[in-house]
Amino acid sequence: MTSDDTELGMMLPMRGTLSLVEYYEIIIGEFRDGIFDKIPDILCTDKRCDAVIFSADEMDGGTHFYLDGCETDSLIFRSNALGIEEDYKKSLIFIDQGDAICMFFSDFKYLFKGRYWLFVRLSG
Repeated sequence: MTSDDTELGMMLPMRGTLSLVEYYEIIIGEFRDGIFDKIPDILCTDKRCDAVIFSADEMDGGTHFYLDGCETDSLIFRSNALGIEEDYKKSLIFIDQGDAICMFFSDFKYLFKGRYWLFVRLSG
């Protein structure tokens, strides 16, 4: 389990001190059916989704976020966690769609008024 205690966080195994790529490789074997290519069609709806985001810091146990919107090349997230100090320049994101889990890498774009913009290739 991750340090996040939401339903999604409880499904994900502890990261330990694994790099993002090593953790991704472990998860892909367990959740292969929950990974999709068409991110906008699946995520860019009015439905609010739980997410867990891991930074590149190998000690990061994952932080709970909510998917709060989409833009052309970004997904926007909000968190209720206080004082988030993680560096999300490179991150691994898990989003619970209810019947599936989306998982992908992203790059940090910017933070504005408590909302995190993370670059995700939403087309092609």
